[in-house]
Amino acid sequence: MKRFAFLLVLLSASLLGQTPTPSPANAWMKTPTTLPSADDVPAPLRHDRDSFLDAPFRKGHPLTSDNGSATVVSEGSHSPTDPEIPTFPNRVVVIGTFKTSRSLLSASGLSVYTEVQFQVDTVFDKGPALVLSGTTVTVALAGGTVRKSDGQIISFLTQPRAYSIQPNGTYLAILNYKNNGQFYTLDKTWDLSDGITRPNSSLEKDRADRGQSTLVGLSKDQLIQLFTNKPLTGK
Repeated sequence: MKRFAFLLVLLSASLLGQTPTPSPANAWMKTPTTLPSADDVPAPLRHDRDSFLDAPFRKGHPLTSDNGSATVVSEGSHSPTDPEIPTFPNRVVVIGTFKTSRSLLSASGLSVYTEVQFQVDTVFDKGPALVLSGTTVTVALAGGTVRKSDGQIISFLTQPRAYSIQPNGTYLAILNYKNNGQFYTLDKTWDLSDGITRPNSSLEKDRADRGQSTLVGLSKDQLIQLFTNKPLTGK
């Protein structure tokens, strides 16, 4: 009995000394949105958003709790020579905060996607939609989790990731405006939640580690000053 108690003490001490495993950055996407949820988006815009997010999965089948969790896509490949701040049509560059989110199942059932309400604080490139400071824009992310009316939970593209935007986080964000559907997608972000610019992707982490980042380590005020003094380019 004494030996058993001694082993329990050793085990408890060992467990207490363990470093907790950090939650994946996208763990929040596992929280389900109950369907049907009220939709304030006009039907034509919702159709366009569904179509855009469905596009990579046109050859698939309607999602279920089984096949939804089995679907995996790559986060994409990048080259170390890619510009820190890329240029492309419909680019928008802002500092903003992740306020709320909801996941949706497309009408076809081929995809689940998440709409994030992103409150804009500072605008560096307002893009074709002429986004203004103080407004809230919709950013669509592939993946999310929904609970259907029959109780079935579908989690899609929510495999653990090291980097993601997170609720209440503040970010320097490069967005891509989609006129059909009037929403934005994320091209790249840096985390500004603690007031210092930090990489929010493996590409920008590697760039910072090489000492080649012009952004990482800057305060928000320094970031604003940088973009005030130097026009945004792809360099």
